[in-house]
Amino acid sequence: MSQFKIKKILTAKDYGLKLQSIENNRDHVLFLMLWETGARISEILNIRIEHVNVENRTINIYSLKKKGESIRILPIDRETLRKLSMIIDPKKKTGLIFDIGRKQAYVLSQKYLGVNPHAIRHSRAIDLITHGTNVEIVRRLLGHTRLDVTQIYLDFDFETMRTELDKVQLMIPNKESKI
Repeated sequence: MSQFKIKKILTAKDYGLKLQSIENNRDHVLFLMLWETGARISEILNIRIEHVNVENRTINIYSLKKKGESIRILPIDRETLRKLSMIIDPKKKTGLIFDIGRKQAYVLSQKYLGVNPHAIRHSRAIDLITHGTNVEIVRRLLGHTRLDVTQIYLDFDFETMRTELDKVQLMIPNKESKI
């Protein structure tokens, strides 16, 4: 993947501002969960009530892969958990949390955020990397099996790399050349 294949990346600030404008609770929580977990839209739409562990503040993300199903357990912050509990019917103990399909989620993502759901996943990964999150943590969050798949997000941090290298260059004493 190169940075030219992803048409639009949202910063956390932009995402937060757009998220605040979503008045529908279900839609707000859907896109909050998408950002917080870095999950694929299909993984979010398949989250069931019984996959949420309120006591441990974790959520089980199930991913269907060519070689079978995999599960990753992700932490979930208190505020996201609070908002999630607001959209779950307290009488229900099992069942899907989000009652929409992928096509509708795509339409909502375009409507509210101006990007497709997978761009949110990329935006989250890039945001984490640019803010110094360990690449292994990002790999585990995204559910990648190989680190080299996650390392593609490092290419998006070119400007940060340039800034950091410029800082180091400024620290070299007597850098002025006699040439």
